[in-house]
Parts: sequence; C-alpha cells; structure tokens
Amino acid sequence: MTASDCSHRSDRRARLVFGGSSDGDIRYVLGLGNLENIAVLVRGGRVEVLAADMETERLRAAAARRITVRALSSFRRAGDRGPWPALARFVKASGVRQVLVADCFPYAFGRALKAKGVGVAAVGKSVFPERRKKTREQLRAISRAQSIAVKAMRAAAAVIGESEVARGNLLRWKGKTLGSDELRAEIEQVIFSLGAVAEGTIVSCGTASAHPHEPGSGPLIAGQPVVVDIFPRSRATGFWGDLTRTMVKGKMDRRVRAMFGAVRRARAEALRRMRPGVRVRSLHRAAARVMEEAGFTTSMVPRAEGFIHNLGHGVGLDIHEAPVVGDVPGCLRVGDVVTVEPGLYYRNVGGVRIEDLVVVTRDGCRLLSRCTLFGEIP
Repeated sequence: MTASDCSHRSDRRARLVFGGSSDGDIRYVLGLGNLENIAVLVRGGRVEVLAADMETERLRAAAARRITVRALSSFRRAGDRGPWPALARFVKASGVRQVLVADCFPYAFGRALKAKGVGVAAVGKSVFPERRKKTREQLRAISRAQSIAVKAMRAAAAVIGESEVARGNLLRWKGKTLGSDELRAEIEQVIFSLGAVAEGTIVSCGTASAHPHEPGSGPLIAGQPVVVDIFPRSRATGFWGDLTRTMVKGKMDRRVRAMFGAVRRARAEALRRMRPGVRVRSLHRAAARVMEEAGFTTSMVPRAEGFIHNLGHGVGLDIHEAPVVGDVPGCLRVGDVVTVEPGLYYRNVGGVRIEDLVVVTRDGCRLLSRCTLFGEIP
C-alpha cells in the first residue's frame, strides 16, 4: 500500500482497524502474520500502530518509515478495565475527531472512543476499498493459493478414483470406508504441505450436498454427487484461493447428469460475458437463465432449491470481499478477482457446484488456475 492509497479528504478523519493478521485490512496495511489485538490508524500518508509491548520490536523492525509503532502500556492507566480505554486514548492523542471503521469493529472499542469525543462511522466490510483492485504481486499471490487448491482437488479426485465400490455402494479406500472426514483429511494434508492452511473444507455427499455450506460427514456413496469446496489461505502472504468441483464415483443418474450439464453451461456463459463495465446483476441473471432454460428453478420461493446463491464473490486477503457478483447493483472493474460458482441444489437429489477463480482483464477475464471439471470418476 502506498501513501497515496491512504489519502483521505480530511486530516481530522482517519481509518481505524482493530484485530489480527486474520483480518484482511490488518494484513493489507502491515503485511505481517501472527498478529493479534493490533490497532492501526491510517490518516493521510501516515500509519500509527498500537500493539502489545511484546510485539513492538518486531513491528518496528518490519515497518516502513511511514509507520509509527507505539506500545499499549504507554496508554494504560490505573483502574482500566480491559484494553479499550487505552486504545481510545491512543486514537484521541492522534488528534482525529472521527474514525471510519469496518462493520465488524468491536462495540466496546466504539463506546470507548465516543466517550473520548471521537466519532465512529461504519463504512462497510473493509475501510480500504482500494483493496478491490489487485496488483500484479497480489495476483501472483492469489494464483499461488489457487494452484494449491487445484493440487488438493486433483488429490481428492485421485482418492475417489482409487476407491472401490463395496456393499451398499459405500466407497472403500486402502481397506477402509472412505468418508467425508477421511477425504477432507487428505485434502488438508496436501494444502498444509504446500504452505497453506485450510479450515471449513467441504466434502459433502448425496442429499447433504443440497445445502451449499454443509461441511459433510459420513461415508461417500457411489453414484451420488460429492461436492468438494477447497479454500486454502497462504501462510506466507495471507491470500486465499477458492475452488469447487462436483464428483460422482461411477455413473450419474439422469437428474444429476442434467444438473451437471446445466451448471457447466451456466459457468461457460458467465465466463463468456465477464469484462470490465458489465453489470454484476446481468451476469448473475444470465447464468440463472441458462439453468432455467434447462428446467431448473432459480428462486427460493416457495422453497430454497435450485440456484439459491450469488454467482460469485471477490477473493483476496478475505475469502469473501468486494465485489459481490449477484442480483445486486454494481459493475465489474479491471483488477477484480472473483469466483464464478453456479450451482443447483435439490433436497431429494443433492447439489452440483462448479467454482473457479478469475481476474477481470481489460478485454474479458482470465482463469487464475485451471482444473479439470471432473463429474463422473470411473
């Protein structure tokens, strides 16, 4: 982030972030991992950081010249209950009269600021809208994270391919029943070995996969859809990847095959239309129309079945960030990194989702990493 990135209309207003390196805004400003309970105040080209005393030496050694690091103890007073009064004194001492914060800003911190006469205004999920346009370096980091997701997905497909169909159509692998937990462990072992972490990996089979965020449990069953959603975060950079594929061991039944075909066509239509200036609503509706023409539902009324979520979302230092690619206002811009993830979900059948990560370019879009679409696995 450059000094000009941090410029603001008034020197009496500042952007304030509180959290740790799992917070995209903290990582964006400081570029460091393994941080907790850090307050970052950005005003003009200046960045002031308040941290626990044990963190100040490391922060000062890593910080650029424009970053001033202060110790929490220097703002503590006898009788303080918790860190909030000290944090509020730090902000007040900077001379700002109002801070812009993210929607998830701690309520107790906000109360302490208001008690000091500092106004607090929530401005959205991030206080740095400039994060939306990815730089070349950031694109490389996201591409590396996505390549880890691809390798983990290929490993998952290989395990399903090596499995055998046993009694009751249960899958067996290496002499044991293959379940969601076992396949998830294989996926996450690959991710960790390649320098990333994964939490919440989805391996959902059969009717459970009709719920898009169901993590999955129990045995995997031949002939039923297995939705695998992998989203690793690089330990080195903090950037995410995001990839989903649907696999079936053996032959799909007629209904699942039709769903898979419609989702593939919806994905292709969305990718064909993606370019700077296109309205995200038109992309979402174009993908929905493809699935409607194939005979599937795209409304949650009277029940939440069919295409029931947005076409996509931004990805970067947060797994979900701007822009939303759904039936909402807004247009794509050059440098946006977004998922394209059409899906269909029916409670008596299961789900089918295909998700890729793309960057919007001047003349269209580009996949950040390629992965086989899978479907049936012999």
